[in-house]
Amino acid sequence: SPCIKERGLAMKAILLHRKNWEGDALKNIAKMSKTDVVVVENGEKLPEADICFRWGCTSNLNAGIKSVVNSVKSIHFGANKALSRKTFQDKGISCPHTFFSSEDLLEALVDGHVPRGSKWVARPAMHMRGKLMSVVETAADIRKIANEYGPNTYFSQLINKKKEERVIIANGRVVQMVNKLPKNNANLNWGVGRFFNIRWGDWDLMAAGMAIAACNEVGLNIGAVDIIYDENNTPYLLEVNSAPEVVGAYSQGIIASVIDYIVEHGKDIIPLKHDATWKNFIHPTLYKDAA
Repeated sequence: SPCIKERGLAMKAILLHRKNWEGDALKNIAKMSKTDVVVVENGEKLPEADICFRWGCTSNLNAGIKSVVNSVKSIHFGANKALSRKTFQDKGISCPHTFFSSEDLLEALVDGHVPRGSKWVARPAMHMRGKLMSVVETAADIRKIANEYGPNTYFSQLINKKKEERVIIANGRVVQMVNKLPKNNANLNWGVGRFFNIRWGDWDLMAAGMAIAACNEVGLNIGAVDIIYDENNTPYLLEVNSAPEVVGAYSQGIIASVIDYIVEHGKDIIPLKHDATWKNFIHPTLYKDAA
């Protein structure tokens, strides 16, 4: 997409979000942005604007909007966790090995393609924030949970995770990587106790590349990717989100800068170079000498 800013004209932007989701954080982002940004909750009247940033919200827009960041199609694609996971797996992006029906998993168990006694995380195709998650092992468990969650249940190999990170992507580049410290790492769903920023030089570049590839596949201009690591520090991609939590002034300031960059330069993917350092992956709004 070309940039939408026209010389000498101030641009107006909308940050459109779901009801009761991230409204206060987005208002802080709007205050930090150099762009004239109005935060609008789903169901509220939309003001006239030049560009709309959809924060996980697929409401209809006014006809006069020139550019939309995060299409309705990409938001739906990312929200369907089973479909997006299948896409990642088919594209060779490292994910926990996944079966997309109970019948396929049961057949693999019978045929010996997966070891007996292996454990699987069952989830419905559409889920949010760690809800609806069960560990299954036996054929009876698999059939029971598939009946409970429905025909689109998918089954991921249980990874003994040692840490979890979130990677924020914009324009096909990394804008932030954070360590998600658990509320309780004894639970299957750790929950998030706190987010800690990871310094640029400490980024896991394999994880950065995976996150960029996943966001690009889904079609999100801005998104957040959740990645876990096993005891060997091998990264596995879980999912992509179009309405991530943005916690703290530092993270909110980064998103404000991304908004200003997209208004000025457009939402298209910035191609990666071949510099095998963090400079190849970082967004230019953070580092002017990004590769």
